[in-house]
Amino acid sequence: MISRRKPASDLFLYAAERMGVPPADCVVIEDSPAGIEAARGAGMRVFAFTGGSHVPRAGVAAALATMRPDAIFDDMRRLPAMLAHANGRSVA
Repeated sequence: MISRRKPASDLFLYAAERMGVPPADCVVIEDSPAGIEAARGAGMRVFAFTGGSHVPRAGVAAALATMRPDAIFDDMRRLPAMLAHANGRSVA
C-alpha cells in the first residue's frame, strides 16, 4: 500500500488519508528515531514512548529527546491525559 518505509512519511500520510484526518490533527506514538522523523515529515505531532519492553532502557529517552518529539513518556497510563491536553480538553 506504500512504496517507502520509515523514515519516509508514507505510512503515516496513508493512514491519515484513509481515516479522513488532516495530518496536522494527528498524533503519532513512536518508539524509534525513524518513526519520529517520519511523523515530523508528515506534519504530525509525535509522542516518543520509552516504556516498551522491547525498547532497551539505556539512553533511549536521551536519544529520542534529540529528535525533539512533542512529548516523551514511559507509561501508557499517561496517554489519555496527554492526548486530551494535546487537543485542548480538560482532564479530570
